Amino acid sequence: MRTGFITFLFSLFSVTCSFAAQTGTSNIKGAEALDAREQAIITISAFTANGDIERLKPALVAGLEAGLSVNEIKEILI
Repeated sequence: MRTGFITFLFSLFSVTCSFAAQTGTSNIKGAEALDAREQAIITISAFTANGDIERLKPALVAGLEAGLSVNEIKEILI
């Protein structure tokens, strides 16, 4: 009985993995890399949450250079 259950689980796992590989939805190696805009959003958010003004100023400039608009940065700060 136990061997049959283990075989069933292994089969289910194999089918799931093969389906994910065929559809391209496998995240085993991790998610896609973040682009420069997304990285800037994270950096600005983190420094804002910590209240680290000295490190926030260069992050704001980097966000503008990465393509964030002033209004997008305002929303991040809020």
